[in-house]
Amino acid sequence: MEFLKTVWEQICAFTTEYVAKPVLAMRWTDVVDVLLLATVLYLLYRFCRNRRAGRVLFGLAVVIVLGVVVSLAELPALSYIAGLFASAAFFCVVVIFQPEIRDALEHHVCAPFAADYLAGRTPLPCARCNPAVKFPALLAEDGVYIVSGIIDTREQDVLDALDTCGFTVVERREHGGWLCLVCKK
Repeated sequence: MEFLKTVWEQICAFTTEYVAKPVLAMRWTDVVDVLLLATVLYLLYRFCRNRRAGRVLFGLAVVIVLGVVVSLAELPALSYIAGLFASAAFFCVVVIFQPEIRDALEHHVCAPFAADYLAGRTPLPCARCNPAVKFPALLAEDGVYIVSGIIDTREQDVLDALDTCGFTVVERREHGGWLCLVCKK
């Protein structure tokens, strides 16, 4: 009987310390924080279940807006979770849009590369990929784009690709059958 009494006292002490005291010390914002957290997680689960990437992107935007709102409202649990989400958002987008990224890479880079190779031409994957991927992200509006290592027999192909991307050649240098082009948008 003494053993049961000891166990009961430990259960009561644990419940008092880790359940009753925290519940009694809760402010109204803590209750709102927990309820919002549960609601947001449930709604995100329902929203993301069986959805396509476009709708998931909308869900990501909603989570980001909610993260800003909970930070302004000083709700610690949701603020912490929003911070964790923000640090991993890029990876979430990559994983969510992996099929679309793969399709775009196949369409804009891999298929033209294979077609050039099979036709006996030297493939120029960078000339196709850079305008769609690198330029918008890395090249400033008034930036200079330098293209080098061009075999002189492929100059027109490169010039056509640059023209398609909206570049104008401002300088051309040639040495031993190799070209370097300096371009601006």
